[in-house]
Amino acid sequence: ADDLELSVVAVAHGLELDSRMVNPLIAIPFLTSLADLVVVDPPLSLKNWGSSESYRSPQWKFGEVPPGNADFAWIQMGSLAARAGGSALVLSTPGSTFRGGVEGRIRKRMIG
Repeated sequence: ADDLELSVVAVAHGLELDSRMVNPLIAIPFLTSLADLVVVDPPLSLKNWGSSESYRSPQWKFGEVPPGNADFAWIQMGSLAARAGGSALVLSTPGSTFRGGVEGRIRKRMIG
């Protein structure tokens, strides 16, 4: 139903829609094209979200994501899947805007 609603909205606004189910822990290194607009509605505060290789993957250009919370994996995935000049909308928890530690460092690198 969500895909159908997204398709209807896209058609109503005259947009072409490329709706893909993507596992960011695996798919980002294999993306063959980037998007003008990326919309991500992930499971929030997902714990133990991958393997040790996933946490340390070079795909995380803003910093390795901690295993205890996947919020910044999803946020970085949105950024990585958008082409230069594109946009990413990532729904996340309020905590992702103020948590410190590793996540705070990633956030600072993303903001610049």
